[in-house]
Amino acid sequence: MFKRTSLLVSSALLFLGLAQNLYAFELGNTLITSVPKNSLNAKLARSAGNKSVALMNVKLTAKEKARVLSGLIDSTEPNLQFSSHKLPAEVDIGMNEVPVLDQGMHGTCVTFAVAAALDAALGQGDYISELCNLELGKYLENEGYAMSGWNGTDGGIVLDQILLFGIVSKDTQSTKSCANVTEYPVDDADNTASQMTLEEFKSKSENINSKIQTVEHLNFIKRFFSEFNDKKLAADTLDIVKKSLINKHRLVFATFLLLPQVGDCKVGACATYHANHDTWAITKELKQDILLAAHEMVIIGYDDNAEAIDQAGKKHRGLLILRNSWGKDVGDNGNYYMSYDFFKRFAFEVHEIVDIQETE
Repeated sequence: MFKRTSLLVSSALLFLGLAQNLYAFELGNTLITSVPKNSLNAKLARSAGNKSVALMNVKLTAKEKARVLSGLIDSTEPNLQFSSHKLPAEVDIGMNEVPVLDQGMHGTCVTFAVAAALDAALGQGDYISELCNLELGKYLENEGYAMSGWNGTDGGIVLDQILLFGIVSKDTQSTKSCANVTEYPVDDADNTASQMTLEEFKSKSENINSKIQTVEHLNFIKRFFSEFNDKKLAADTLDIVKKSLINKHRLVFATFLLLPQVGDCKVGACATYHANHDTWAITKELKQDILLAAHEMVIIGYDDNAEAIDQAGKKHRGLLILRNSWGKDVGDNGNYYMSYDFFKRFAFEVHEIVDIQETE
């Protein structure tokens, strides 16, 4: 019923892609940029100030970057036929009382998105320790070839790590420590804590395999094999996302973000739905000189009729509802939105989080 690629197979697939098509998915040092703090209009946003946030620094070749930016779904095609199936026009399953998390000055969005989505499925609030998971990742990186997650990683790797080795609770983190560290270094970009050995992690972890399963729907290799130009793959993935949400399953996903070098929408969220610059859509700012970054978030809903308006007055209809990990003082109290067109053009990884107990 469920499919999950193991850690070893994930690595093998990545290298297979590299060997056959010379694709590279290399992460550099975390990119730091800024977003406006909460406000309902641009004037108040300017007075409220900005907040520094971190993104994954994906290092692509010129050829790969060109494919991401040009070999894509035509943004001028009508955005009216959202699905070939009769689905509810809107769904919002929320986060089951999991608070908005803050990854701070580290490129740890994948670990934070996965932890938040799993927390929501487990129904125990802010439960999983991102810090302990990252410290184990640091150990695995030093002893092997996995990415630690501090500068970013692949969602499948984090999910595999959790399903293989379990999770440590935040209560255990604060009372017993993880590698002698009890607090996540939110504001210290140079502090990536200590490495936590498998032996220590095992002594403090718990197995959640009887409660949670994951389903992979899209990955980096599949996207690049299609050269980001497979309209059916993109549309089918959006359909799958909607059906998963209808079944009350959240999804973690990774997307490329285009960072304009001019203007005031530094992370490329240049449209507004509920709060100033809370929506990623395909706007004119993204056709100028940009940097390419990546980010991972949780999809918690969609609305076919929702409209975000960009700075040129253009309406972008059809939005996904996202839980971000930049704190509740940015976006729409921590949530962001993304147009269907943007998702279909730039998303490159989607994992569905299934609460096994609810399916029995």
